Amino acid sequence: MGTSESLLHKAELIRYHREQMWYWTQALQQAKEAKDENMVRQAIRERREHTNALLSLWATKAEELAVCV
Repeated sequence: MGTSESLLHKAELIRYHREQMWYWTQALQQAKEAKDENMVRQAIRERREHTNALLSLWATKAEELAVCV
């Protein structure tokens, strides 16, 4: 995969995770309004997963290594 294809793929992944973060934030608000604790926990887990994935896409290799230390 060439550099421009790689950057395009990365941009698509970033967009996907941002959309998922938005979706799960909305789901979290609705679950809180409905007082659905199971869905609240699920929404928090899903939003966190997509937040972490997004942060790892933005991080440089040095930043990723620094987190591990």
